[in-house]
Amino acid sequence: MKKFEYKCVSILKMGRGTTEDLSRYGADGWELVCVWAFWHYLKREIET
Repeated sequence: MKKFEYKCVSILKMGRGTTEDLSRYGADGWELVCVWAFWHYLKREIET
């Protein structure tokens, strides 16, 4: 069974700044799950 860890971050930047932040999270293995206002919910699989 897969296990995940979750992270909720606020990104208040617009356009390119948001893209750069999300690209950094993606490079660390985080996947964007949901966006609500300025909150970005991410998850990544963890090794068990």
